[in-house]
Amino acid sequence: MICLQAIIMVMEDGHERVLVLMKNLMQSFSNTNIVKPDQIKNGFQRVFDSFADIQLDIPLAQTLLEKFTDMCARDGIIPISYTMKVPSRGRKRFVSEVNPPAQGPQVPQVAQAAQVPQAAQVAQAAQVPQAVQVAQAAQVLPAAQGCTSATGCTSGGSKCCPKCAAGGHNELEVSPKLFVYVYPDFSRPRAILEGGARLSYSCIAFANNSTILATHSGIPDFQLTVWNWFDKVKLCSIDVGRHLCTGLSFNPTNWRQLCTASSDILTLWNIGQLNTKYSLVSSSLRLPPADGSPEDDEFEDLGPSVSRMSHPEGYRITKAAIAGLVGETAKGYEPGEQKERCQPISHCWTPDSKLYCGCKGGQIISIDTETNRVTMVLNPSVQELQRDRTETLSLLRKTATMESIAEIEEEQKTDHDTVDVGPGSADCLALHKKGLYVAGQNGVLRCLDISTPEPKVLEQRDIGCCVTSLNWSPDYHTMALGSSKGSVHLFDSEGSVTELFDVHNADFVGVDCLTAGTQYCVSCKADGLLQVWDIQTSKLVSKINLDCQASCMQCSPSSSTVAVGSLTGHVYFVEMTDVEKPRLIYRSHLHHGPVLQLSYDWSGQIYVTGSNDGHVFVCDARVSNNFKVLGHLDLKGTVCSIATVNSREKDGQGPWKIAVAYRTSDNKPLATKLLEFEITMDILNGAKEAFLNKTLLYRDEVVKKAIHQLAAPCYSVVLTSPQTALTVAHARKRHGQVYTYRRRQGCSTRFQTAAIWFIPGHELHGGQLTLSPHLRWLASCSPDGKLLLRAVGALDRTLRISAHHYKRGGANHLCFTGDSQRVLSTGADGVLACWLWNFTSTGKSKATAAIDAARARASLLTTIRKDEDSLAASASRLRTQTSLAR
Repeated sequence: MICLQAIIMVMEDGHERVLVLMKNLMQSFSNTNIVKPDQIKNGFQRVFDSFADIQLDIPLAQTLLEKFTDMCARDGIIPISYTMKVPSRGRKRFVSEVNPPAQGPQVPQVAQAAQVPQAAQVAQAAQVPQAVQVAQAAQVLPAAQGCTSATGCTSGGSKCCPKCAAGGHNELEVSPKLFVYVYPDFSRPRAILEGGARLSYSCIAFANNSTILATHSGIPDFQLTVWNWFDKVKLCSIDVGRHLCTGLSFNPTNWRQLCTASSDILTLWNIGQLNTKYSLVSSSLRLPPADGSPEDDEFEDLGPSVSRMSHPEGYRITKAAIAGLVGETAKGYEPGEQKERCQPISHCWTPDSKLYCGCKGGQIISIDTETNRVTMVLNPSVQELQRDRTETLSLLRKTATMESIAEIEEEQKTDHDTVDVGPGSADCLALHKKGLYVAGQNGVLRCLDISTPEPKVLEQRDIGCCVTSLNWSPDYHTMALGSSKGSVHLFDSEGSVTELFDVHNADFVGVDCLTAGTQYCVSCKADGLLQVWDIQTSKLVSKINLDCQASCMQCSPSSSTVAVGSLTGHVYFVEMTDVEKPRLIYRSHLHHGPVLQLSYDWSGQIYVTGSNDGHVFVCDARVSNNFKVLGHLDLKGTVCSIATVNSREKDGQGPWKIAVAYRTSDNKPLATKLLEFEITMDILNGAKEAFLNKTLLYRDEVVKKAIHQLAAPCYSVVLTSPQTALTVAHARKRHGQVYTYRRRQGCSTRFQTAAIWFIPGHELHGGQLTLSPHLRWLASCSPDGKLLLRAVGALDRTLRISAHHYKRGGANHLCFTGDSQRVLSTGADGVLACWLWNFTSTGKSKATAAIDAARARASLLTTIRKDEDSLAASASRLRTQTSLAR
């Protein structure tokens, strides 16, 4: 590989002819074994002698040179990287670095994005025609890598190549397709590749500045496949055995060489070519011991022997051969006790085709791809042992006094050059001319000087979060760092770190419509992020971070407030009278344990919370009463689901029937019992005879408490009437309709509750039930990713929607809008989706009934909403309340 300088003068007139002449000239040079710099220069000079008197402006010259580069690259002639130099006087010239070609197809160089855009909210591809997309929380891939690095935490579902401006991702289906897009056109895929995997891809990698793509499939085929994605052709594939690939990358200077990494093996591959036939040849590398101990010799020296001719002879036989092993079992044979070896997590290439590999224990190893020699560059365990020995010797030389120990500790603090790394600190690698940048779970980015036998830290920055991916920009001025929490930071070569965006890569814990309306919906994530979305336009209106570990969320029907339960036992109240400026106005500490369930009644007068601390609280949901605790019941177990229903729906004056499904054992997340009680208006107003003591413990006989043993364990429960409950049963994968009966005499009476019938349900265990606001439609979601919708009066008729993929955890929360015309769902895949009914002629009348019911409820709550919202808007500061039961 030699680098030649050529002066190219591009002319304005007849530039198409110039391009053809240049292309032919380059073709002749490519067919020449030895090309001297003068030949290149003189050849181009002859081409342009006839146009020497024509002047050309810089933009047009730039365009022509790019076109010439594309022409050569498409035909696989020669890759050209150019830099523009403008002389102070005379004709305009270009200085172009011409690199002899690495034989193989090349891709045209496409313009790169000048600026990284903010996190876009991408809609999920709907599988149902009538689906209306609301929003998808933008999610940072665990390992967004470039062409020259690969990390072990990579999700094989997507990959990008900044050099060739291409990106690819696969679908989560049986026999998945692979879609390749080229910047800037992301409206349709440039290529669709099929037949590379039976179930899923574990890794995808693009060759640098080329049309070559490599994929590694997962269970059950485990195949490495090389493609020409530009022509949609599979070049070759090979079965790699039962090794699940965690990292895959091409040599950036030679697309015929690539590396695959798994938890126990590192393999180098060479792509051979004979005309149109391609093949893969592997070379497995034996990883060094993790503790830094010397590697045992593969051969066993049997000692010299004397032949009949009195000549001494020595035999060297492999230990595997002595053990009688051949084939694959002989490669990894290790006699005696097996040593723990380095586990590759990430790797990156150097310009001279060497590999640096970061391991799980914090070790960094170097691989010479020409000789397959593996060298330990950094081993934290060895450094720790050496440091301990040095400290011990220093203490022995000095008097063991507190002053000497303090001096040693001070010396350690001032020694900045020492590399102090540990397990997980080398999960990501990126090479730069300054040194090797490493980062990992501790959130510290370090630049190591690896030019000396003893690595030193040149610079160090605390990112503040777990780093899961590193990649330099094509000009190596800016590095992008991805984190597991969903943030992307930018690190420039000057040493500054800035946060580009943070999409809070946490699970949804709830979704609901603000004031049971149809315009805005609110979603909450596990890290305490509340987001307000416009349902009609799918735009993010506002957000507020509560800085807490959220566990559940629901909106109040009687005011523009949102209640968020946390793992610390607090309930946070956020007012949203101005949806663009949400504010935290109140916090109530109710439970010793996490707030697992929170449920409002339809009129927004009360809310009920449940935990694992043995209490169920009934609280006032109105801002005017400061969300005060009204009373509580003791419960021996963990609450799984809470349902409320108003016996008098038209006026909202109660009584309120409350059902709490709970479990008495923590072995399984299944509710085996059902607590039923009733709250009347007198109890709500604080009648003294309703309480047993000053802690506001309800009397069982006053609230008509009853405990039922469920016929089948369940995950979720809803009440369609004071006498009827619907549950998601566990073992039968079906919904169970349960009629509950209360005995008039006695209190806390336990008896068996029989199921009336079971109806088909979800395909996987788990799920959640919800009723429409007018109590006529039933919806459920489950880890199988499907939404099931039914009419309460015709439960045997089911509408199924594939909303979220089961491989990502399926669907976990859903709700109806206030008029029941839309359904909102969230999934473990980080997607918030909105689904619009596509009514038939018969269904339109039912939709009209739902809209009329919503208008009636809105009219009934108009006055109370106005009063409560005015009080919420005037709340000036955060107030805190602690329950008496504590």
